Amino acid sequence: MKYIQILSFFLFAMLTFTCTEMKDHQPKNQVIIDSTSYAIHDAVEPPPPDLISNFKNLSEWLSGICDGEKPKKLITNYDIGLFESEGSNIIYIVGVCSYKKGDTSYVKNEFESSNMYYKLPIEEYKNLSKEELLKKLSSQLKYFAASKKFNSSFLSKANNIVFTPDRKVIWHK
Repeated sequence: MKYIQILSFFLFAMLTFTCTEMKDHQPKNQVIIDSTSYAIHDAVEPPPPDLISNFKNLSEWLSGICDGEKPKKLITNYDIGLFESEGSNIIYIVGVCSYKKGDTSYVKNEFESSNMYYKLPIEEYKNLSKEELLKKLSSQLKYFAASKKFNSSFLSKANNIVFTPDRKVIWHK
């Protein structure tokens, strides 16, 4: 009887240790499975811990991206995402293209600007709930997507621009 208790404790400890170790390692790709197909999405690397934003606001950051380096090939979609932490929130943009091979879809990160991350000013966003933050960012992104700067940029050549935290389409061709 004592042998079974020791063995049970050992197995429980191993399972707990394995699960703890697994949650500390984020997967490079996200795999989505439905009943008939697979979708594999490239992950976006977190920003560097010492990120310094050289832009005053979101609009200036997006203008900087429009004026900066351009993708070498046509990008079908741009995803705008958000890294959230207790001290700050960082928004990013990445150009993605989708490919299909058999029953598997691949969404590859094909373009990353040298200014792909923007640290949101704490003063402007600090007292917002998550819902309010997403709503404000969506509104600001849509406002920029209606600008001349956007319409004359490479971003407007894509099919879609999606704000990924709430899957809102910011702009559609």
